[in-house]
Amino acid sequence: MIQVLKNSRHLRYNWKVSPESSEDFQKVRYYFDIIDDKFREEKIKRIIDKVQGKSIIHFNFEKIQSFEGKVSGTDFRYLCEIYDTTCSPKIVLSAIKNVFGSNYVRDTDLYDRIKKGDSLEDHLVRFHSE
Repeated sequence: MIQVLKNSRHLRYNWKVSPESSEDFQKVRYYFDIIDDKFREEKIKRIIDKVQGKSIIHFNFEKIQSFEGKVSGTDFRYLCEIYDTTCSPKIVLSAIKNVFGSNYVRDTDLYDRIKKGDSLEDHLVRFHSE
């Protein structure tokens, strides 16, 4: 398993079957949490561009949500973006490796919260303030 320092430049990501998915049309929901001091939006765009370059199929990445905040005790900020797409996790992981090298980690705590008063945004605020 890849490990990264919590207060370093890196990507935390996760994927789950999208709630918008159906038996006829399978979708995957991706969660990208980029920690860096600059170019966070561009790095997500580069992941999506790399995915498009790896396949003859054009995958539509539908942005579901986006939010950002400060990483406590550092000059870094984080940007979390959530996307739905039909692209397989294998292709997305290959693109992530291309963009981030070894500075990424799958974080299974990145997911949509159902419990009232505990959203993904709340979770990341707590996580990045520890």
